[in-house]
Amino acid sequence: MYCPSCGADNLETALRCARCGASLIERKPEFKTEEGRAAAQEVDARMYRGGGSVIGFLAALFVLKVVLADLRLGTAVVLGGLIGGAMLGRMIGMRIARRKWEIR
Repeated sequence: MYCPSCGADNLETALRCARCGASLIERKPEFKTEEGRAAAQEVDARMYRGGGSVIGFLAALFVLKVVLADLRLGTAVVLGGLIGGAMLGRMIGMRIARRKWEIR
């Protein structure tokens, strides 16, 4: 299957282009059904939640280690900050996934 955005050749089972990341879902007949769209939405939601968690964790780590480096924070505060950052990133990722599918 060829990508409509960049023309790269992708596997028939691919949901996204390996080169540019564009969605290939609209080109697949099995995703034109309601069940197919729901499955594609779940894949996107998992991807954005996971990516958001990682970005949130890294942002919290940066804040705790660089910005608040002079403060002597306890281990519980640091772990709480890292977990909170990951959870916030997950929620933001989920919101991005929802908005993406509302636009279509």
